This record gives sequence, C-alpha cells and structure tokens, in this order.
Amino acid sequence: MLHKRLGFFKSTTAIATSHVNSTQQTHGDWLGRCIYCVSAKARNIMPAIALAVSSYIAAPTLHADTHELTSAQRFSVIAHRGASGYLPEHTLEAATLAFSLKPDFIEQDVVISKDNVPFLLHDDDFDRTTNGTGIASSYNYSQIKKLDAGKFFYKKDTKIYPPTLKEVLSLCQKNKGGINIELKPNLGLEKKNVEEILKITKKFKEYVPLYFSSFDLDSC
Repeated sequence: MLHKRLGFFKSTTAIATSHVNSTQQTHGDWLGRCIYCVSAKARNIMPAIALAVSSYIAAPTLHADTHELTSAQRFSVIAHRGASGYLPEHTLEAATLAFSLKPDFIEQDVVISKDNVPFLLHDDDFDRTTNGTGIASSYNYSQIKKLDAGKFFYKKDTKIYPPTLKEVLSLCQKNKGGINIELKPNLGLEKKNVEEILKITKKFKEYVPLYFSSFDLDSC
C-alpha cells in the first residue's frame, strides 16, 4: 500500500528500530533502511529528545574497526512522541516543547477515528493515555476530542486532548520542523488509515519534511 504508492521502502515493510547500546555495536544495514533510537526519556543524553541515526538518506553502518560513523551517514534528532519525557505524549503541548529544543523531526503515532479522522494515539485503545476506554476506531473524533489526554501524566484533570494529524502538521509547518509518522495497526482499517493520512499529508508535503514508518506489515 503505502510503500508501493509512495515509491520507497520497496524492499522493506517497516523501518527497523533498535536501541543504541553503550558499546555502539554494529547493527549493520537491515535491507538498507534502519533507524537507531535512544528512548525519549534518556534525559542524560538530551532532554526529552530521542537521538537517532536515520538512514532516510543513507543506511547507517558503523566502521567495523574504529566504530566511527562514515562520512556518508546523516544524523537526525527525533523527538519520540514529542517531548514525551516532560509532557503528555502525542499532544500539541509535547510537540510544541519538542520543537523548542530544535529536533529535525518529531515522531507521532497516527490512527483513525470511526469517522476517518487521523489523530495521535500510540496504543490500540484509550485506556493508558486518556480518561477514555475502548478502541480508537469505535468513536467519532468529536467524542475523542473531549477526552483528557493529560490526566494520566499529571494525575489530575486537564484540558489537554488527543490532537488531529492536521493540527500537528500545521504545528510542524509553523515551526519549520519535520515529522516521522508511524502508521499504527488499525485492525481491519489498515488501508483506510493510509488513505486518510495521505489525503492530509499531501497538503503539507511542500512545507513539512516527512517520512513514514511502521512495524505492521498490513499498515504499510
């Protein structure tokens, strides 16, 4: 679907992500496309920012002898779920703080609502990160926007809500930042998820650097 329609990741169905360990061991070129990340909560490395070596131009490979990066490699700084170490993940607040720290990209997981509105959510359901419950595609976005997406983080009521992809892309454009959209597995709605996301991203493609990733075959 997505990899065929956009003309990249032709030999892969996902971007592999693995944590960089302290010894900087060589992970090699996984079908030519790999991303190495450090958790967004690794505050001793950079506040609320996930560091990544991105092969979105050239696959990263460490020199076998010196463990140094070659000149062809390109580093990207990616804020995982926004500044999720300091503010509720996948919210406009977390994305705004992340951009103040000047990353190259923010990473955002995207699913669709019952009425086909792409919005930000990591899990299959609302239980962990909102005061709602149930599967994302069971509710219209007008209902989802009323959920509290900050209560799990602050342990009190907030007015923070799960934003739409369009809102986040507008924020990216305003801050001249890029976005890594992770396509989440919407069971039974994988194709529709991609179609709805592409409808929105094509309106921003001239203004916002973006790329897609997924760990689910049917979602890409």
